[in-house]
Amino acid sequence: MGKGNFLDETIKNLDVQKVVRQLVVESEQKYEILVDNALVGIYIINQTHLLYANPYVRQLLGYDLSDERRTLELSKLIEPGSWKEMQQRTHKRLSGESQAEEYELKLVRKDGKVIDVFVRGVRCTYKGAPAILGTLIETTEINKRKAKLRELDEVLRKAPIAILRIDDSERITFMNRRAAKLFRVEGETLMGTPLAGILESTNPEKAATRLMLDSHKKGYKGNLKMRINGNRSFDAVIRTIPARDKNDKFTGITMFVETKETLSETKRLETSDSAINPMLMISCSSEPYTPR
Repeated sequence: MGKGNFLDETIKNLDVQKVVRQLVVESEQKYEILVDNALVGIYIINQTHLLYANPYVRQLLGYDLSDERRTLELSKLIEPGSWKEMQQRTHKRLSGESQAEEYELKLVRKDGKVIDVFVRGVRCTYKGAPAILGTLIETTEINKRKAKLRELDEVLRKAPIAILRIDDSERITFMNRRAAKLFRVEGETLMGTPLAGILESTNPEKAATRLMLDSHKKGYKGNLKMRINGNRSFDAVIRTIPARDKNDKFTGITMFVETKETLSETKRLETSDSAINPMLMISCSSEPYTPR
């Protein structure tokens, strides 16, 4: 290779190196922007310490962003009740027994407040040593709502009146114990059954559609002949409440079903201070009306 060719090749190599360095810098900058502005927490831990946390995690735990380069002891961040399980899971991943896991645990903020988080982590190498790279989201409020829904679900299931939920496709999606007893079915037998299947009519499909339309705005109150298991029927007094999502879109109805026997029992319960009358839910939600 001549002197001229050697110089040309050296210049080319230097140009390539310069381009590669620039690409690496730009790539790191993009990665940093992505991680720092992520809508979820991103972290790196080993068996004992939190080695890296993006701003989401730092803010969630209550630590100032100026502490970003300082490691934090996991024992101070993990709620004592979650510490043993978390240590076991961390050990398995660091040792290679498991590659990726997702689970919920409780963390302790700097101010002492305990919060719920959902985490997912995978084994990685950080600064030459085994570590875990993970993501997390806070689930405190979600878990509180779930607990309230479970509590409400239990109240509805035990309510002394038959309650059914019918979605906008005219199918039964919920029925409490009293409804199961009234329709003489076991457990969730009627789940997914068309509303028309429990209406006694010459044209039950048309009757079901009409009931849903009448319930669409304010609800419906009236008498219906309903069908029970074994092709028997009974005269029912029903009230419905329309259900809507956060965009005010109609999603179905809640139906309260009574017979003459249950009506008299409800009136008796209304006079008892110790009884909770689920029919009060109707007045809280909407005023039922009788269609023309």
